[in-house]
Amino acid sequence: MNDGQIEQLDKPERIFEQPKSRFVASFLGRASFLTAYVHDGVLKTGLGTFDAMTLDGYTNQYEGIAVDVLVRPDDLRAGRAADEQTDGEVTSRQYVGPSFIYRVDLDNGDTVHCMHNHVEDFDLGERVSVDLVADHPLAWYPREGAEADQFCSVTGDGSFCTLSETIDSSS
Repeated sequence: MNDGQIEQLDKPERIFEQPKSRFVASFLGRASFLTAYVHDGVLKTGLGTFDAMTLDGYTNQYEGIAVDVLVRPDDLRAGRAADEQTDGEVTSRQYVGPSFIYRVDLDNGDTVHCMHNHVEDFDLGERVSVDLVADHPLAWYPREGAEADQFCSVTGDGSFCTLSETIDSSS
């Protein structure tokens, strides 16, 4: 319920996995959003590129659009890597019994949370790589602040889409 209005009524698993809005996604469970662009059937994010079919309900009509992709802590894995291969920095750690939830501030400005077994330990300030390990289609939403008709394209310098930031298309 948001401002007295029911936003989604369904089974808890469906609401968790396929929330109808960013509000619902944030209301039920920890939600992080990856800044992304869809181009040539590829989802481009600060973590790299992925097949756009990983998006729940993706069709070609969304080609070129700026989106925010919902990721939950169990959809991501942090790992140790050489500095030139890292994606961000661990900025907080929460112990939740059998697991730690790490907050990672990504180099592109996004913030995500990664869940790990309690024996996998990262230090605050440690640079880590982050991998998308979700085994289900990911919910997504049109980018907040972007008009529906604002589409992206590859520019002459090889960058992909500029709304508020640029993601290098070679990623």
